[in-house]
Amino acid sequence: MATLRRRPFAALLAATLPSCATLFAPGPDKVRFTSEPAGASVTIDGQLVGSTPLDVEVPRKAIFVSFAKDGFRDATFQIPRSINGWIFMNILGGLVPIMVDFATHNDETADGEVHAMLQVR
Repeated sequence: MATLRRRPFAALLAATLPSCATLFAPGPDKVRFTSEPAGASVTIDGQLVGSTPLDVEVPRKAIFVSFAKDGFRDATFQIPRSINGWIFMNILGGLVPIMVDFATHNDETADGEVHAMLQVR
């Protein structure tokens, strides 16, 4: 009798666990922003987050980072990303877990450091 009650729970667990990247490494990612010269303002997707050098928790949905400093040209980069290793565990769960990880932007992680070499105007 106890076995019958556990089956729905086991099925629910089996259906949700395979979205590995979303469950085990959901972000945000800690990224260090540096510049030469130091003291440049850092903007992520239009939101000012501070001045270099700076460590920031970057949301997985973030796309662009900009550096600005008086007397220097602004520099904008796409935030570098790497594949989130947990996504490979989705092979166990099929298409739905893969879709969940892609929809939540957990298929990739932001790389740990971005450095800008600002040029004089």
